[in-house]
Amino acid sequence: MHRFFIPKDWIAVDTVTFTGEPLHQIGYVLRLRPSDRIIVLDNSGWEFEVEIERISKEQASGKVITGKPGKGEPAVKITLYQALLKSDKLEMVLQKGVELGVTAFVPYVSGRCVTRKESASKIGRWRRIIQEAAEQSERVILPVLHPVTSFEDACRSVAKPALLLWEEEKA
Repeated sequence: MHRFFIPKDWIAVDTVTFTGEPLHQIGYVLRLRPSDRIIVLDNSGWEFEVEIERISKEQASGKVITGKPGKGEPAVKITLYQALLKSDKLEMVLQKGVELGVTAFVPYVSGRCVTRKESASKIGRWRRIIQEAAEQSERVILPVLHPVTSFEDACRSVAKPALLLWEEEKA
């Protein structure tokens, strides 16, 4: 069944309303019709099975059939601190990290980074990649994407215990 993260306020007691990107996915990309069922997630840890009732150009609506706590979250909370990478390599790290169970990402700039600053559109793209990977891997809570920070600030914010990986480490 297709899964969609949506804002909490789109879910009323027993109805769900869709607009924007989820509406586009439901109506035009997936070509779902009334009586088709989907799973909606409100980032609270719950998943709701919804039967689509109406689809128009402005919005779609559906009826909540069931709601239950989701089971797709890892027991161990892992925060991945990752230096900015060239090209689309960071996007792959985000996608695979979500699939492996990472719960938060902290991108940082180090002395060896070619890329020094990221645009708002690039950060928006990273958030969409995280959301799509979470939907696909049946997560029920979106991993957090922290703002890009410096290496020094990233080191100060690390919770203990921590594992630091470095490709030139010999011991």
